[in-house]
Amino acid sequence: MNEINKTKLKHNQPKYIETYRELAKLIEKLKPGDKLPTEEELTRRFGVSRNTLRQALQVLHEDKVIYKRKGAGTYVSGTPYLSRLDISYYSDTETILKQLGFDVEAEELAITFEDADCLVKDLLSPSEFSSIFYISRTYVDKKDHNIKYCFCEDYIPVTVELGIDVNKTDKKSFIEAYERIGRASICNITAVPAGKFYSAKLNIESKDPVLVLQQVVLDETGRRCYINKTYMNTNITEYSILVNRREEKR
Repeated sequence: MNEINKTKLKHNQPKYIETYRELAKLIEKLKPGDKLPTEEELTRRFGVSRNTLRQALQVLHEDKVIYKRKGAGTYVSGTPYLSRLDISYYSDTETILKQLGFDVEAEELAITFEDADCLVKDLLSPSEFSSIFYISRTYVDKKDHNIKYCFCEDYIPVTVELGIDVNKTDKKSFIEAYERIGRASICNITAVPAGKFYSAKLNIESKDPVLVLQQVVLDETGRRCYINKTYMNTNITEYSILVNRREEKR
């Protein structure tokens, strides 16, 4: 058998793969959070076209080695998949983010009173209500509001007993009241392109994927109480979801 010519194989690789490897060597010398040079600087440094460079950067992005901030550049990620999020048992979004070590706060918090649509009624109890509270907010990094972790929407029937006077309660206390109800959830996870609306909310490109976590939240009796939709920014590489299907031992 003829000996494999490794040098020949190397030179037969697509140019963007070679560029990928050179970029990886550069990134090894950087720290998480460091900003990469601009595309113009990198094309000069490696002697490649901008298209070749972008192909290499895309692979690094898919491997979660780097991440992009819209309008700010490309940055080195932390070690991916170190933090784990277990969605077997219910937990509200802010608590989840803080458990993963993120220092977050809510912005653009809004509450409106609306008619329930067919989807909300079908997922909850269609014969028991016709109106809902719709709550939306974006969770951002406290120090840098350009870093947006997720956008949340909650749909709460007006018939749900919260134990508070809605007319005399501030927005944050209102959210805390209905989130205290949650004991479990029926989850559905999908990935979709961000589109115009959610890309603006998360400060990403419209073609970038977002992970949509839809939860029908149950109380301690197993009754369906409200719906939570969380649109997660997949450009944030420091979190991932671990689904544990085992029952919790009591």
